[in-house]
Amino acid sequence: MIKRRFRCDTPGCGPSFTESIVQVPARARLTCRLREAIGRMVRTRKVAEVAAEHRVSCWTAWRATVAEAAKVLAARPALPPERLGLDETTFRRPQRLATDLVDLSSGRL
Repeated sequence: MIKRRFRCDTPGCGPSFTESIVQVPARARLTCRLREAIGRMVRTRKVAEVAAEHRVSCWTAWRATVAEAAKVLAARPALPPERLGLDETTFRRPQRLATDLVDLSSGRL
């Protein structure tokens, strides 16, 4: 699916714009189907690996993953956890930490 880009040749006219179609919403570069597929693939594979396979950036693949995860989490019934645990992860130096709450019964964040 290719979105066409339009430009106005009239001086003083606004910047270029792209057509908006159902499969590729406004301001999007990927089809909805590709974003969902990337989000599902990252469940079992690395983000960088999936991004390289589909020739998109890692950040584009990550945003697709976050959107797919939000849909999955919204559809899941919200049961209160029986036991909570803390999980801390460090990202590079300097020490940037992320602290998550984990349901110890299921192992879910």
